[in-house]
Amino acid sequence: MTTHHFGVQLDTKKNNMCGIAGILSTNIELREFHIKNMTKALTHRGPDNTKIWENDILSLGHTRLSIIDLSSNGNQPMSSFTDRYVIVFNGEIYNALEIKKKIQSDQNVDIKWRGHSDTEVLINSLEIYGIENTLNTVRGMFAFALWDKKEKILILARDRVGEKPLYFGKDNNQFFFASELKAIKEIKNFEFILNHQAIQEMLAKGYVSSPKTIYNDIYKLEPGSLAIINNLNNIKIKNWWSLRNLKSYDANLKVKSKNINEYENDLKKLLDLSVKEQMTSDVPYGSMLSGGIDSSLITSIMQNNSINKIKTYTIGFEENDFNEAKYAKKISNYLNTDHTEFYLESKDAIKIIPNLSYIYDEPFADSSQIPTILISNIISKKVKVCLSGDGGDELFGGYNRYIWAKKFFSIFKFIPLNLRMPLSKLLLKIGVSNINLFYKIINLLFLNIFQIKNSTMKIIKIISILQSIDEKDLYNKLITQLDDNVTNFNKSYENTSIFNNHFWEINSLHYEQKIMNLDMQTYLPDDILVKVDRASMSSSLETRIPFLDKRVIQFAMELPLDYKIKNNKGKVILRNILNSLIPSKLTDRPKQGFGIPLGSWLRNELKEWSADMIYSDSIIYKEIIDRKKVEKLWLDHQAGYNNQYSLWNIIMFSSWLQTWH
Repeated sequence: MTTHHFGVQLDTKKNNMCGIAGILSTNIELREFHIKNMTKALTHRGPDNTKIWENDILSLGHTRLSIIDLSSNGNQPMSSFTDRYVIVFNGEIYNALEIKKKIQSDQNVDIKWRGHSDTEVLINSLEIYGIENTLNTVRGMFAFALWDKKEKILILARDRVGEKPLYFGKDNNQFFFASELKAIKEIKNFEFILNHQAIQEMLAKGYVSSPKTIYNDIYKLEPGSLAIINNLNNIKIKNWWSLRNLKSYDANLKVKSKNINEYENDLKKLLDLSVKEQMTSDVPYGSMLSGGIDSSLITSIMQNNSINKIKTYTIGFEENDFNEAKYAKKISNYLNTDHTEFYLESKDAIKIIPNLSYIYDEPFADSSQIPTILISNIISKKVKVCLSGDGGDELFGGYNRYIWAKKFFSIFKFIPLNLRMPLSKLLLKIGVSNINLFYKIINLLFLNIFQIKNSTMKIIKIISILQSIDEKDLYNKLITQLDDNVTNFNKSYENTSIFNNHFWEINSLHYEQKIMNLDMQTYLPDDILVKVDRASMSSSLETRIPFLDKRVIQFAMELPLDYKIKNNKGKVILRNILNSLIPSKLTDRPKQGFGIPLGSWLRNELKEWSADMIYSDSIIYKEIIDRKKVEKLWLDHQAGYNNQYSLWNIIMFSSWLQTWH
């Protein structure tokens, strides 16, 4: 095992994944200028090859990170076997060989294959079997643009859960798209106007949810969606896949019940298939091992499917409350992996933080972005592909809010709101020591119902959700980090769009399942997957997520809740499977999360830089933010009150403004 204590050097101007871009416009000269700059801005996503394809109305750009078929036969933009279609593609199709065999067995098709890239399989399948038939068949992560030369139609598509990003926008003269906003920012004749609702959402939650972006008239293509562009005035968006259309567990459904052992065997087989598929690569690969249930399970399955030692990587902290490296080390020793530890110090964070707003070119404030970027940078020096355990929490009930939120509300809903509201506001104003006393009293009265660490942030969250009007409002407060409206906009932010789906209308669907499904549609694609994609791509590292295989998602949606959450523990079925592979004593501990000592850093090592963001003299900043409210949050935090997440959202927004405006 290797342990490192060293600084990480990141050069964001030389970030060396696949990136795609395109412009539909009749202004050939301007289009050629823009597509070159857009493609260049995505070089970090694909340092191995850059290529542009153009005709009289369309330019397509692609930067390639070579994973499958390292030869030039895999370069893009790529044409189909009849030359009718051209594609630029970002991602991986894990069952490409299976699809290729199907095409080869089709007696009506005669293809002379150029190579063995999944892109070639995909574009030929799209031509032979059609868009939606192919999309429903593929297993993988992707975003692509397909040009039909015959019909002069441009089609954009994004994978089921949103592992790979795709932005698009238009004005009266052009339609454009790209993997990242920084490429779209290269379009100099487009007016970039800030979206006020997106700003409010970002300050409240730390990210901007699909289909909005931080700018008016620029959008994210939602997961599982297609955009069909006939011309600038005829753009249709449709879902080709939706979590809402899967058969989620319903007590009224006539499904054959199984016992827990049968479910475990089924899931174990599915995960084994998914991991084996995602280990397919023509370059070295590894695993991100945090020591938690999800990453330990994926790593165990990887090692069982490899004759060589799997390369595993973890990041640790000197601050013991945040350090999971010691657990990952024990698991790597048991599995006998080739393990590397990296210990993150505040000086490493200081080096990377000023670059965050370039890497995340839309305002983004999940503070675990910092260790994710740093560990990605380390891993990329050893391997090009890395598997992770993301998605397990949302699918199998891993977050603490799934366990105690409903219990909390079921008790306190009997206290009239007109009593709870002032009580909550009063408690939030008193000192931290008294809040800790309040926590002990509540646990004494309700038999330690919450079963969480004595964390000030969690105590504050519990007190704030006393103000919840109903179960929807409770969920909204759980995912909100900045309750006070610190903006100067006339209209306050309303987080209502996430509830516009049928999950809330199914009375027999458990509350826990409803909020897990909402997290799958919002928090997972717009926070977790954004964090991982941008962090890994900034170092030209491809991350793969076996839990997000479509077969695993379908299984999870049909799995009864008791096999996810039981006896105040989440991920019951995953724990049971893992216990058959690793001794339970190595993994049986409270969920920790991928956190950093942000609160302390904001008072010490990061204080000076953060204060510059808080007290920024930017004209835009002064117009948007209520400075007095923000300064109070800052001063209260310096005095010992923990406002770390609220402040981080504001700090990252201010930093983003300085970088891009």
